[in-house]
Amino acid sequence: MRRTTVLILLVLFVCGINISGCGITKKEKREFAAGPVTGDQWLALSSSQQNGAIYEYIQGYLDGLNQACGKLDSLFETNVAHQYRYIDKPSTFPSDRCRANADYYSKMTLAANHHGYDYSVYINVITEFYLKHPEYRNIQLVILMHHLTDQQFKGADDLYTMAKHGDIGPI
Repeated sequence: MRRTTVLILLVLFVCGINISGCGITKKEKREFAAGPVTGDQWLALSSSQQNGAIYEYIQGYLDGLNQACGKLDSLFETNVAHQYRYIDKPSTFPSDRCRANADYYSKMTLAANHHGYDYSVYINVITEFYLKHPEYRNIQLVILMHHLTDQQFKGADDLYTMAKHGDIGPI
């Protein structure tokens, strides 16, 4: 079930990502439209563009999560209350159960200028992984981001170990 949910969210993300706000040129947009961002593409981005790309990824992920979880209310029972970790009272909505069990990205901080967020905690891991292990630059950003959620946050060395053992790889 968890693997199916991840695949659904990945498809929703890839279909719904909007790179337009990242300060990327038209040529780069065409290249990104051809497929998910790889290590060489990532390293060619400015820090501002990388921050924008992570923002867009997380927004796409949350949008996909909300859309997928929202559909559950019409598919499953809503007459049995369940208690969740993030709300005070039990809920009868399957969408709440879905959101309560989802992985999230909350390690960003408020940007120094107080306009938006600083995603350097994610950017640093991704950049370090691609720089230290160029042989794995074909592993797309979406694969790495999947392992940077709050629940399973990995460092660059952990990602390398996973790649070396075949646990992660290009799509």
